[in-house]
Amino acid sequence: MRTSLPKSDFAPAERVDSSVVERQKAALSEAAFLPALLDAMPLMVVVLNPSRQIVMCNKAFRDALPPEEAAAVLGRRPGEALGCARSRETAGGCGTTRSCARCGLLRAALAALNGSPACETCVLERSSGRRGLRAGVWASPLAVGGEDFAVLVLAEPAARGPRVRHAD
Repeated sequence: MRTSLPKSDFAPAERVDSSVVERQKAALSEAAFLPALLDAMPLMVVVLNPSRQIVMCNKAFRDALPPEEAAAVLGRRPGEALGCARSRETAGGCGTTRSCARCGLLRAALAALNGSPACETCVLERSSGRRGLRAGVWASPLAVGGEDFAVLVLAEPAARGPRVRHAD
């Protein structure tokens, strides 16, 4: 069931309720290896439903959040979970302000939800005095059980791992 939210200046504000998010998470978790596979990745990974709500994320993503936020990530949008200052400007939340039209994370997610892989740069201004986030975002479409999802991988430049040096 979908719930309506206020008008949006960019992406739709509409969300699904928590029971739908839980069902979607359960459908993804039927592939028993998926949560473990995501947690094995050193980069932040989120899986979004068509309403751009987080239905699954990995340990690296949860570890990037304050502990109280990590426990409540399911059903939120990425900008809300990551503390984007813009996500608090409208009742519709992440993706619904005019500024969001320039957000690389949102553009990549929308492309993947429309069936196209995408690669963008996300520059996120955070609220509450947290340092900003600059990350590469890779997004891919994923269909599971007749439902469409987007898988987003976020990599901060320093998080991409050590440089490999070759001996001369």
